[in-house]
Amino acid sequence: MNTEHGRSAPAEERASDAGERRDVRQAVRRVAAEEAVRWRELLERLK
Repeated sequence: MNTEHGRSAPAEERASDAGERRDVRQAVRRVAAEEAVRWRELLERLK
């Protein structure tokens, strides 16, 4: 069984991996948005 590249991984595992990747992408976007707000506020204070 070759699961190294996901070729033979069960569908449930692949779906779980896809869900985890989606969750990670959402978390990254949230953190990036929070950082953008912090930088914007900092730049406003420096003006």
